[in-house]
Parts: sequence; structure tokens; C-alpha cells
Amino acid sequence: MRNRRRLRPDHPYRRRKVWFDNTVELGTANRIQSGAEIYECLRDFRNEFGRPLEKKGKRKRMEADDDDDDVIAAQEYEEDDDQWRWKKMSIFFQLAYWKDLPVRHNIDVMHVEKNVSDALLSILMHNGKSKDGLKARQDLEDIGIRSNLHTQKRGKRTYLPPAAYWLSKEEKRKFCRRLSKFRGPDGYCANISNCVSVDPPNIGSMKSHDHHVMLQNLFPVALRGLLPRGPRIAVNRICNFFNRLCQRVIDPEKLVTLESEVIETMCQLERYFPPSLFDIMFHMPIHLAREARLGGPVHFRWMYPFER
Repeated sequence: MRNRRRLRPDHPYRRRKVWFDNTVELGTANRIQSGAEIYECLRDFRNEFGRPLEKKGKRKRMEADDDDDDVIAAQEYEEDDDQWRWKKMSIFFQLAYWKDLPVRHNIDVMHVEKNVSDALLSILMHNGKSKDGLKARQDLEDIGIRSNLHTQKRGKRTYLPPAAYWLSKEEKRKFCRRLSKFRGPDGYCANISNCVSVDPPNIGSMKSHDHHVMLQNLFPVALRGLLPRGPRIAVNRICNFFNRLCQRVIDPEKLVTLESEVIETMCQLERYFPPSLFDIMFHMPIHLAREARLGGPVHFRWMYPFER
């Protein structure tokens, strides 16, 4: 039993499988809470900053996780309590004006673009950094969805069925060949062909600005005719979102439409790509249009001028 449990991915949501019962959610999305509402929820929250934690070895901690799942679950907040979702209170809330700021975090578009582009590129090429591996497929088995992608035992080996968002070997060569032939204007971007290998097909060593050009301009062109229609349209929509978001002149009324469109784009990506792809960095684009509406164009707030 212990060996079987170690094969399963260790994730806190494994104890809340009822949340992932594959039912369609028909309710409306929750409204983004203001700083004053969050501060009211955290008014009675107690957090001891700087408390020393007892250090344990990795092996002892793994054994404790296997044996004490019920104890950990019992120590969490009840779901009826407003504080059950909070793990700490930000020290910035000690500032008198913090709860009244409409934009308190200013998410950096440069790093969000880089991480989204890197995650999409890795899962399409199915390289070593891909988030679609054995544990991701076991997640699908635990949740009980997409039975065509579940792992298959063939003798002593575990086989991962090919997914619709994978590029075949010939499609990878076409994709890399198109990128290797790209020639941009002087000063437009770095020489992306130096990061691309056609045989064997491989892409790596790309900088943040390379991913910026890749996501906004090259992905929709280089993927033309390679993926099935559903995943290809979903990838093109997220590329189009970043392209429209990073314009020098933005109409504030169009940003409201852009906020609703990016949510539909994320739902469309969830139809084809595995849940393991949607980490916290893939959640960030949902807030970028709102921050652009409140804080102005992104080129005044991203990190390119400081990292140049």
C-alpha cells in the first residue's frame, strides 16, 4: 500500500476529490474582492512572522506525509470559516492606505509572457520541461476525466497515449524549420534561429524578449496547419490576447471586452490541455487586462526598461 501511494502524485487537493467531480459549473464567477473586503476577512487573522520552523530531513517528512494525512487535514480551517483559504496575512496590510489601493500588486507582464510561452512551447514539443508527464496523466485518472489519455501498462513499461496537443516528429521538424527561417528587422529581436535545432527538433536558450516575440508574432504563424483545429485556435487566442494587451495605445472600453475574452480563452485551453498546465502563472493573464484598465498601458509597468 505504501509503494502504491508513493506512485501517486502527492498534492493537497488529492484529499478533496469531491471538488473535481467533472460536473459543469453553471454559476457566475465570483467578483474580485477589494482590499477593504480582504482586510475585513483578515481582521482576526493571527500570523507570527519570523517564527522558526523545525527542520526535518526529506525522508522523515515524506514518511510523515504518508502516515499523517488525516492529522494534517484536521488541522486546516473549516470551509465554513472565512479564514480557511488564507495561509498568511501580508505585512503590507499594516500600511494604512494598502486596503484602499485599486491595484496592489502590479503583475509583471514580461515574466507572465515568458512563463506562458515557455509552458506552451514545452508541452507542444513534449520535451523534458513539459508538464504533461506520468504524474499529470495519473492526475487525470484520479479525477476521472479523459479516459483516452490514461496511462497504459505494456509489460514492464508505462505508455502515455499521444494527446491532441502534441506535435508529431514531422510536425516538430516543420515547426522548427519555420522558426529557423525567421528573419526580423534589425533591432526587432535576437536571432531566434540560434535557439532552434531542426534535426533533432529542439528549441531552447531563449531569453524573455525572445518569448515575447514568439508568443505574440511567431506562434500563430509557425503553428499554422500543424495542430488540430481546437488546440490551435486556443493557442492563437492566448497569443492574440497578449498582442492586444501590449499595444502602445489602448482603448479602455476594449479592455473590458478583453477581460471577458481571456476568461473564455482559458476555458477553451482547459478543454484540450491537461490540468497540470494551469499553475498560478497561467492564472495571471486573467488579471492583466483589469490592471491595464486601472494602471495604464503595460509598457509603463513591465520590467524590460530595468533589465535592459
